[in-house]
Amino acid sequence: GASSSVVTVVSKGNRQHKARVLGRDTAKELVLLKIDAPEPLPFVPLGDSDAARIGQVSYVFGDSFESLVNDDQAAMSLGAVSGLYRVDERRGGSLYTGPVIETSAAVNPNQDGGPLVDREGRLLGIITLNYDEAKFTGLAIPINALKPSIQKIRKAHADGEKGVADVTERPRVKSDAWAGLETRAADGGLEIVRVSKNGP
Repeated sequence: GASSSVVTVVSKGNRQHKARVLGRDTAKELVLLKIDAPEPLPFVPLGDSDAARIGQVSYVFGDSFESLVNDDQAAMSLGAVSGLYRVDERRGGSLYTGPVIETSAAVNPNQDGGPLVDREGRLLGIITLNYDEAKFTGLAIPINALKPSIQKIRKAHADGEKGVADVTERPRVKSDAWAGLETRAADGGLEIVRVSKNGP
């Protein structure tokens, strides 16, 4: 769940790895995990999303229709970077607003949180559910927008943090009091999305 500090990560061969949640940035839909495995695991190197250009090849990976169990590999779709812009409203269950990379690669169920990579296999962004039904395109949060949060979480643990480091930036608006919870609009009112530990 969203508040777990230990999760299970499944890899090729239906191998299961225990992973610790090092930290999160809820507003950027980021959770950073540490997998303790007996041997080095393959990884996706971080790219430079500021260098992304419209028309360049992009790939999306994920566990669509339980492809990891059924096919023993992640589902992949090929497309192009089709837009670089900002989204300023939350849609489709997303908590994120900010710069995005739009891709024409198919984004299917269970691919939110999956990687958007360039032709060299470098991570350009993380797929978000913040989509526009009128356009039928997938959106990714650019990796450069996530790098500062990743660095803050790593620093918190290097400085001795033992639990889950929450680096979510709280909006600082003079007229707003921070109630220690995050909400979103729902039918008939507000839905409480998350309650902050040690909040008011």
